[in-house]
Amino acid sequence: MERNFDAVLWDFGGVITSSPFEAFARFEAANELPKDFIRSINATNPDTNAWALFERSEIDAAAFDSAFQAEAEARGHRVRGADVLALLAGDIRPEMVAVLHKLVAAGYKIGCITNNVKTGSGAGMARSMEKAARCAGAARGRYPP
Repeated sequence: MERNFDAVLWDFGGVITSSPFEAFARFEAANELPKDFIRSINATNPDTNAWALFERSEIDAAAFDSAFQAEAEARGHRVRGADVLALLAGDIRPEMVAVLHKLVAAGYKIGCITNNVKTGSGAGMARSMEKAARCAGAARGRYPP
């Protein structure tokens, strides 16, 4: 079969790890919040809301905590930004790691894209990223990759 490309770019959250949206839905159900409440806050004023500012590193995790809470309270529910950040770490999807291994073995260049929020040592996304990097490095027979 003819190869039409030499590289594969993949997203981290929701591909290599379970989606944060799944964690948001579980949190909303457990806390009797409306369905998609967290996502609706993140989609409102998408260039200036707490998530947008945090994603661009214009505010830190502490400022995000209070800013997101204010946005949630304006919509009638109390949700701390720190609680949202804790939901970002997903579980590694072994089936996707297996695909990654196959791509590396086939000689494809691989690259990961993701939202790189600075959460310090508290949120688990960095731990998930490190675990996925170990999986990718193992595919090439070394760590760190």
